[in-house]
Parts: sequence; structure tokens; C-alpha cells
Amino acid sequence: MTLVPRAFIKYLNTRAVKDWDELKGILDTFKEAKVKFTINTDGPYLLRTNMSKEIDLLLKHKVLSEDDIKECMRVAHESSFVKYASRLAR
Repeated sequence: MTLVPRAFIKYLNTRAVKDWDELKGILDTFKEAKVKFTINTDGPYLLRTNMSKEIDLLLKHKVLSEDDIKECMRVAHESSFVKYASRLAR
């Protein structure tokens, strides 16, 4: 599962998540159920964000810990199809 924190919070008209506390509760449930998830930026030019800003927000609002962030990055790397692209090009 891919999460776009700023889109959930900044643009509340999506009504996806009420606030940072609700997002933390959702992610805590995911972690308890061992649901793998990653962090994304979904249209960084529209939301004026990047991965560093998204991670900083999650840490600032105590939604995820540094260890949680590292796990998200590990899952993203493990799930990426890019590592296989060079094999397909041969």
C-alpha cells in the first residue's frame, strides 16, 4: 500500500483522513496487522512536496518513528520493479 500523507491531510476535501492523529491510528492498525506500506509524494509539483518533506511531516507529527520510516523505505526498495528494468532491456 502506498501512502501520500500531505494529500490526506492538506487537502481534507478528500475526506480520506481527518487529521494526523487519525492517520497515526490507521498506520498503527496496519503495523499491527503486518500490512506493508510505503510513503509517496503523488504529484510533488502540485502539492509542493518531496520525499524529505513527507518524511519530516510524519516524524514531526509523531505518526511514524524513524524505525518505521526505515521499514517503509526497505519495503519500497524491495517492491520496486526498477531493479528488473535493466534485465528486460537486454
